[in-house]
Amino acid sequence: MFGLRGFVFGFALIAGAGAAHAAEDLSVAVGGRNIVAYLPVTLAEELGYFKEAGLNVQINDVVSGTKMAEALIGGSAEIGFGSYEHVLHLRPKGLDIINIMLINHTYGAVIGLTKDLAAKYKSPKDLKGLRMGVIAPGSALDVALLLLLAKEGLGHDDVSVVGVGAGAGAVAAMKSGRLDGISHADPVISKLVQEGDIVPVVDTRTEEGIKYLYNGPFAGSAILSKESVLKAKPQVVQAFMTQIIRAFRFMQHTPVEELVKLVPKSYYGNDIEIYTNTLLNDRKRGVFTEDGMMDEASARTTLNDLATFDPQLKGKEKEFNLAASYDNRFVAEANKVLGPLK
Repeated sequence: MFGLRGFVFGFALIAGAGAAHAAEDLSVAVGGRNIVAYLPVTLAEELGYFKEAGLNVQINDVVSGTKMAEALIGGSAEIGFGSYEHVLHLRPKGLDIINIMLINHTYGAVIGLTKDLAAKYKSPKDLKGLRMGVIAPGSALDVALLLLLAKEGLGHDDVSVVGVGAGAGAVAAMKSGRLDGISHADPVISKLVQEGDIVPVVDTRTEEGIKYLYNGPFAGSAILSKESVLKAKPQVVQAFMTQIIRAFRFMQHTPVEELVKLVPKSYYGNDIEIYTNTLLNDRKRGVFTEDGMMDEASARTTLNDLATFDPQLKGKEKEFNLAASYDNRFVAEANKVLGPLK
């Protein structure tokens, strides 16, 4: 088992040498910092990894993946934590957004309804006319809802979609009685289920749920950037990614009780038990990638899924340059520098 602040300390100095000489800042936008998949960036900051590597990383919580993508496009962020789906949506528009790390194979999306509605639910047709909460329109969890609706030929026009944010606001919105259901992820979902506010009708925290909603291996939470940023700041991006992989390993191999001590209380509020169980369950389910590398099969499944409702992708799956949508070089080099797990 790995220790806390001493975790691969020597490697940090090696990996950060280039960034230290470059003396450049790096701006990062996170689509909801309390989301478990994005915990590596918080851990790298809390454990001092970025500082050890000579990096001044400016992290901005923009709440949703949609806002994260806007920050990348607008140039206010050079690195973004969001979903791989954004790459597939944006590249056909001529934007050079690219994936540089795959964090997990599922967002853990859960689509849940109030008890009464869940008891009557038989198929996605039963969602028609309902008021459904999502982190934000266009977010990965909105896409999960769209994929479910598409199974019965339905779309956004058939439901009322409400942006509720990523944390306590989402819980409050569901509890207020203004929503019929929600498409969200842990820890929000676990709290709502535990307190009897919703009953899941689709749960991609399970292998069965992933197969049903996504039709196979899926590319979920990811780290994105622009090709122009990678060309302009290769050493800085490499130093940053090495520290992220270092934190990613730490997250997966350190006792959960120790991890929670490093997490700001705002991530879990008064629900530390739910947050702790979320971390434990994610490990048991094996939702995280082993080394952060994107694989072609997951990318292909995600493209095919989005093509069911995205007019820019529909019927164009074969001509889409999938290989150009991700770049594994930085993660591969990080793993090489850090060496094999022991």
